[in-house]
Amino acid sequence: MASVDGELVDLIGGIYDAVLEPALWQQALDRVCMHFSFHNAILGLARYGYEPVSIAISVKVPEQYLAMMGPEYATEIV
Repeated sequence: MASVDGELVDLIGGIYDAVLEPALWQQALDRVCMHFSFHNAILGLARYGYEPVSIAISVKVPEQYLAMMGPEYATEIV
Protein backbone atom coordinates (compact mmCIF):
# COMPACT_ATOMS: atom_id res chain seq x y z
CA MET A 1 0.00 0.00 0.00
CA ALA A 2 1.40 3.40 -0.99
CA SER A 3 1.93 6.00 1.70
CA VAL A 4 0.12 9.33 1.56
CA ASP A 5 2.12 12.55 1.70
CA GLY A 6 0.36 14.47 4.47
CA GLU A 7 1.90 17.78 3.41
CA LEU A 8 0.56 17.36 -0.13
CA VAL A 9 -2.87 16.48 1.25
CA ASP A 10 -2.77 19.72 3.28
CA LEU A 11 -1.89 21.71 0.13
CA ILE A 12 -4.84 20.20 -1.71
CA GLY A 13 -7.05 20.93 1.28
CA GLY A 14 -5.91 24.55 1.17
CA ILE A 15 -7.00 24.77 -2.46
CA TYR A 16 -10.41 23.33 -1.62
CA ASP A 17 -10.72 25.82 1.26
CA ALA A 18 -9.88 28.69 -1.11
CA VAL A 19 -12.60 27.57 -3.52
CA LEU A 20 -15.11 27.96 -0.69
CA GLU A 21 -13.50 31.13 0.73
CA PRO A 22 -11.81 33.17 -2.05
CA ALA A 23 -9.91 35.32 0.45
CA LEU A 24 -7.70 32.26 1.09
CA TRP A 25 -6.30 32.04 -2.48
CA GLN A 26 -3.18 34.09 -1.71
CA GLN A 27 -2.35 31.86 1.24
CA ALA A 28 -3.02 28.66 -0.72
CA LEU A 29 -0.80 29.72 -3.63
CA ASP A 30 1.93 30.89 -1.26
CA ARG A 31 1.94 27.45 0.38
CA VAL A 32 2.19 25.78 -3.05
CA CYS A 33 5.17 28.04 -3.88
CA MET A 34 6.91 27.16 -0.65
CA HIS A 35 6.27 23.42 -1.01
CA PHE A 36 7.58 23.18 -4.57
CA SER A 37 10.27 25.90 -4.20
CA PHE A 38 8.60 28.13 -6.80
CA HIS A 39 9.62 31.77 -6.95
CA ASN A 40 6.11 32.95 -7.80
CA ALA A 41 2.74 31.75 -9.05
CA ILE A 42 -0.30 32.98 -10.92
CA LEU A 43 -3.63 31.21 -11.00
CA GLY A 44 -6.09 32.30 -13.64
CA LEU A 45 -9.54 31.02 -14.46
CA ALA A 46 -11.15 31.50 -17.83
CA ARG A 47 -14.24 30.16 -19.52
CA TYR A 48 -13.99 28.21 -22.74
CA GLY A 49 -14.03 30.36 -25.82
CA TYR A 50 -12.47 33.74 -26.33
CA GLU A 51 -13.45 35.34 -23.06
CA PRO A 52 -10.73 37.07 -21.07
CA VAL A 53 -9.39 35.63 -17.83
CA SER A 54 -12.11 36.14 -15.27
CA ILE A 55 -10.05 35.58 -12.11
CA ALA A 56 -6.32 36.03 -11.57
CA ILE A 57 -4.51 35.58 -8.28
CA SER A 58 -0.77 36.12 -8.05
CA VAL A 59 1.84 35.50 -5.38
CA LYS A 60 5.29 37.12 -5.37
CA VAL A 61 5.03 38.40 -8.96
CA PRO A 62 6.63 41.85 -9.36
CA GLU A 63 4.15 44.62 -10.17
CA GLN A 64 5.87 45.54 -13.45
CA TYR A 65 5.11 42.04 -14.78
CA LEU A 66 1.54 42.08 -13.55
CA ALA A 67 1.03 45.35 -15.40
CA MET A 68 1.98 43.56 -18.63
CA MET A 69 -0.91 41.11 -18.27
CA GLY A 70 -3.43 43.27 -20.10
CA PRO A 71 -6.43 41.96 -22.03
CA GLU A 72 -4.44 42.04 -25.27
CA TYR A 73 -2.55 38.97 -24.01
CA ALA A 74 -5.60 36.99 -22.89
CA THR A 75 -5.47 34.72 -25.95
CA GLU A 76 -1.87 33.78 -25.15
CA ILE A 77 -2.61 32.63 -21.61
CA VAL A 78 -2.74 28.85 -21.40
